[in-house]
Amino acid sequence: WMDESMKRFDRLISRALPA
Repeated sequence: WMDESMKRFDRLISRALPA
């Protein structure tokens, strides 16, 4: 995936997980 996708995925994980 591209950097843009990774940034969106990172935010999604951050919300799903307690970070």
